[in-house]
Amino acid sequence: MKHLIYNLNSFFKIDIDYKRNFGLDILRAIAILFVLFVHSLSFIPPPYNKFFKIFAIDGVSLFFVLSGFLIGGIFLKSFNQDKILFNELINFWKRRWLRTLPNYYLILIFLAIVLYLNGGFDIKTFLKYVFFSQNLFYEHPRHFFTVAWSLSIEEWFYIMFPILIGIISFVFNKKAIESLIVSSILFIVVIVLIRYFKVMDIESLTSREWDSLFRKQVVTRLDSIIYGVIAAFLYKYNNKLWNSFKEIKIILGIFIIIISRYIELNFEHFPIIYHAVFSFIFISIGWVLMFPYVMSIDFKNINTYIFKFFTIMSLISYSLYLIHLSVVKNLMVIPLSNNFKDNLAVKFLISYSLYWLLSILLSLITYKYYELPILKFRDRSN
Repeated sequence: MKHLIYNLNSFFKIDIDYKRNFGLDILRAIAILFVLFVHSLSFIPPPYNKFFKIFAIDGVSLFFVLSGFLIGGIFLKSFNQDKILFNELINFWKRRWLRTLPNYYLILIFLAIVLYLNGGFDIKTFLKYVFFSQNLFYEHPRHFFTVAWSLSIEEWFYIMFPILIGIISFVFNKKAIESLIVSSILFIVVIVLIRYFKVMDIESLTSREWDSLFRKQVVTRLDSIIYGVIAAFLYKYNNKLWNSFKEIKIILGIFIIIISRYIELNFEHFPIIYHAVFSFIFISIGWVLMFPYVMSIDFKNINTYIFKFFTIMSLISYSLYLIHLSVVKNLMVIPLSNNFKDNLAVKFLISYSLYWLLSILLSLITYKYYELPILKFRDRSN
C-alpha cells in the first residue's frame, strides 16, 4: 500500500520553482478557481443554486488582465528601447505560441475526434477553431469547445498588438516604449468605440445576448488585455505610484468587483450602454488595483501547504481551463450523473466531486507530461 501511494505521489508530483512570483500565482489560481466554480453551478440543486450564483465572479476577466501584465512585461524586457526589431517579434510569437497552441490543439483535436465518432463533425467549424476565427465578429458556438472563446481573444491580441507597436514605431519614428503607450491607448479607444457603435443599433439587450454579442467576441474584448499591459508599464517605470496605498487599492478593487457582480445580477435595472461599453473597463480596473498588494506578498510568511496549493493551481491553470468543461464536465461527468436522476442528493455529490477531482487530476497529468516538456523545449531552443 505504501509503495502504491509513493508511486502515485511520484506520478502526480510537480516540482516548484521558488523564484516564481507568488502574488501572480495567487491571482492565477483565483482566476481558475472562479472559472471552475462558475461552471460547477449547474450541478448544485436549484434551491441552493441561486445563492451560490451570487459568488460567480468572472475569472476570465482576471485571466485577461494577467495575460496583459505578463505580455507587457515581456515587451518591456525584450524590445529594444529605440526601435522594434523584426526578430524580436518573431521570437515573441514563437515563445507565445509554444506556450498556448500545443495544449489548445491537443484538446481541439481530441474533441473533434469525439465529435467525428458521434457523426457530428464539420470541417468548416473545425477550421474556424484552428485559426481562432469562430468568434471574431459573431457569436461563439455554444456546444463545442465552449471555453475557446477567450483563447481567440488572446491569440488575436498576441498578433495585432505587437504589429501595431512595430508600425507606430516605424512610421512615426517612435521609441518602443512610446509606441507601446500609444498602441495601448489606441487599442482602448478603438475597441470601446466599436462596442459603442455596435450597441447603438440594439434597442434592448438581455444578459445572454450581452454574453454572446459583447463579452465573448474578439472585436469587442481585445481591450480587456490592455489594462494588464498598462499595469506592467507602471510596475516597471513608476514604482512609487505602483506601491503607494496598496491596501486602499486592493479594497477598492474588491469593491469594484463586488459592485460589478451586483450589477450583472440585476442586469435589467441598468442601462445597456453600461453593460455593452463600460462594464469590461471597470472589472479590468478592479482586478488591476489588486495587483500591487497581492504581488507584494512574501511566500516565506505563508503556510507551506497554502503556498504549494496556490502555486500548483497556477501551474496547471491553463490545462485546467481547457479541460474542465468540454472534456470533464460535458463528456465524462454529465453522462455519468444522468444515471442518478432518481436521487438528486447522490447525483449532486457524485457529479460535483468527480467534476473537481477529474478536472484537477487530468490537468496535473497534462501539465506534467505534455505541457511542461514543451515549455522546457521552448526555453532550451532560445
